[in-house]
Amino acid sequence: MSREIPKYQIIEIDLIDNITQGAYSDTNMLPTEAELVEVYNCSRVTIRQALKNLEYKGYIYKVQGSGSFIRHKSMMQGDPSIKSDSQNLIDHGKTTTTKVIAFNVVKANKKNAEILGIKLGDNIYYIERVIYLENQPIIFEKSYMSVEMHPEISIKYLEDSKYKYAKNHNFNIQYSYQKVSPVFPTDYIADTLKILPTQPILRVEMITHLSDGKVFDYQKRYCNSELYQYNVIKRIESADFHSII
Repeated sequence: MSREIPKYQIIEIDLIDNITQGAYSDTNMLPTEAELVEVYNCSRVTIRQALKNLEYKGYIYKVQGSGSFIRHKSMMQGDPSIKSDSQNLIDHGKTTTTKVIAFNVVKANKKNAEILGIKLGDNIYYIERVIYLENQPIIFEKSYMSVEMHPEISIKYLEDSKYKYAKNHNFNIQYSYQKVSPVFPTDYIADTLKILPTQPILRVEMITHLSDGKVFDYQKRYCNSELYQYNVIKRIESADFHSII
């Protein structure tokens, strides 16, 4: 039995459509909370939840006392050819393998429930995977997936390709929001990646979205920066130029 989509998520999806279609390009601002309450005929709490999600996913940023502003579209564009890390490495002639070291059903906490668009306490998969480059561990991944959305996910798929699983089960992946930050690994992650806890690594927090606005999965990847290079290409328009030089 399908579950009704929460009101805040419907509003979030609608605002994303408006943002990507340039509905607010004249002012580069969202309407005020009070105006959105009127537009969507809902409570201020519902609007704030939708805006909180948009801010977390990088669509907007808030200025105290001024309102919610649209981030530049170059920060929000999805890559239509999204690939797994394994596939990207294979495409560059590297031999990779993936090993699942944890695959459990747990209850969603508040953060995971909000990101996945489900209820607090719903069943989710907690997955840990390690990606090896020619027998060296280079990526440790934690991921979370809704059990209700993915009843057929299995270790076999997880050790092959999530994206192949998505294609085989008609999940239309549209884009992936990624937040990259340098961190020091915990002892557990350092041991898994066979590095020292004092060695800086890259953490890539990733939320993968489907074409209908739902979240396919939520991941945190910890990458050995000595073996794995993370490249980003940003499209620059004239309005951006002075902000980067």
